[in-house]
Amino acid sequence: MTKRMYFGSALMFGVVVALGAVSAQERVQTTDGREILLHADGTYEMVGESPERTRDAANGYRSVSLTDLKLDMNRMGGEQVKLTASVQSIAGMVMLTDPGQPFDANPVMADAERLPRNDRAQILERCSTSGCRVTVQGEVKHLGFGEYGLELHRIVRD
Repeated sequence: MTKRMYFGSALMFGVVVALGAVSAQERVQTTDGREILLHADGTYEMVGESPERTRDAANGYRSVSLTDLKLDMNRMGGEQVKLTASVQSIAGMVMLTDPGQPFDANPVMADAERLPRNDRAQILERCSTSGCRVTVQGEVKHLGFGEYGLELHRIVRD
């Protein structure tokens, strides 16, 4: 074989390998409109994922917005999330609302039983009537009565 044939064969091999690598990724759209890029090794990545929906590698809680939680909560059962919200406690019920709205008619119900005692006291003392802005960590769970909500684990910032 001449040098030209070796070069041609190597070039063709490189093109085939490159095309194989490109086709090893597949872009799909979920039923809720999000796009996912599937890789040949079984991993995936969300296309256009917003920066607030990243996982905090130090503790396993994924940061989400309150709006994303409200929209996707029924599909997020079991996920550990971190979010900023206004927390309010009325008659033993804890609710998470949008701190940017004066009245949020769509609160997320929360279970505060797993919170440390001092965090529960903070909610009762400071957040009962008017609510207060906090960042919380918790797990999306079925709270009963056909409703998903957030089991609060910790208040990380207020």
